[in-house]
Amino acid sequence: MNMVMEDICYSKTTQGLEEIQLRKNKLSPKLRTMLLLIDGSKDSDLLVEHAMKIGAPDDFLETLEAHGYIYRNGNEDNMPSTMLPSSTPQRRQMDRFGALRDFMSDSIMDAYGASLFAFMKKLSGAQRMEDLNVIYADYQKLINKRMKTEAAAIMLGKAQEYFDAQTGCPDSKFP
Repeated sequence: MNMVMEDICYSKTTQGLEEIQLRKNKLSPKLRTMLLLIDGSKDSDLLVEHAMKIGAPDDFLETLEAHGYIYRNGNEDNMPSTMLPSSTPQRRQMDRFGALRDFMSDSIMDAYGASLFAFMKKLSGAQRMEDLNVIYADYQKLINKRMKTEAAAIMLGKAQEYFDAQTGCPDSKFP
């Protein structure tokens, strides 16, 4: 693994958010998984640890940053505004429900593709955190079934963070 400075957190750029939604550039599955996990709340050391467990390339942070998918928190002044996520209060204060629903959807799609119509229908119909709590056990089973144990633990841990609303880096623009 490359040496990475401690306490550096990364967030997705607008391009990174679009790549998660649209899959335009067809990132490798392991790079895409790492992009899913980058949310501004994890320092680079923890991301490197996750990457080792998932089997992502050693230079995943450098690659994602070089291609404009992520940026270092606190480095926003040196970036074109078109690369930064919207800085509206609503965007910065994205509610836990929306963030968790999006994460669950993205991670299931990443693991299974569009073959899980019934689960995705339940997920898209969720309107409150309580709705997500009801389908969370199904989500856990699906993730555990399709992913390697360590990768599944990382993804489920990330989903649990949304339930718990914990963050690690104060400079994060959004979850």
